[in-house]
Amino acid sequence: MAPKNSRAQAWADMYEACKAPSMSDSSTEAVIQRCLEIGANVNWYTQEEKDTALHAASACGSRHIVQVLLEKGALTEKANADGVTPLHVASRDGHVNIMRLLLAKGAVVDSENKWDGTPLHDACEYGHPDAVKVLLDQGADIEKEDGYKKTPLLYACEEGDTNCGGPPGLWRCSD
Repeated sequence: MAPKNSRAQAWADMYEACKAPSMSDSSTEAVIQRCLEIGANVNWYTQEEKDTALHAASACGSRHIVQVLLEKGALTEKANADGVTPLHVASRDGHVNIMRLLLAKGAVVDSENKWDGTPLHDACEYGHPDAVKVLLDQGADIEKEDGYKKTPLLYACEEGDTNCGGPPGLWRCSD
């Protein structure tokens, strides 16, 4: 008989595998499959941050693992304790291949975290012009102010990138 917490431990193992960049995709996929067979729920989350395995994989940068989790039922709009979705995470880290996959699977381009920030705010703040371009191509709101009254442009200017993925001259940081 398996211990009572075997499902919880299986989920913890799956989460750790998804955030371990040193593991190969095939090894991580095998861990995911084994954990789901034990009864782990692909949408369970960490107790403190409320991050899911999809958050972890989106940060780690493996498109294959993100695809596997989505095929197993991971929710693209499952937000963590700060209202951050996997698209926020991928945008913050500049993982454009994962961003495209999440958007194709229904992620909301202008989803807001608890500070009213969007993935576009994150991509600009962390200086990922390719991620900005993906989001703008999907209709992200470039005028949206977050809870600090900052637009994505202001974050781009603070990072010193006056174009931040847009065509030259799209935004101007000064007159």
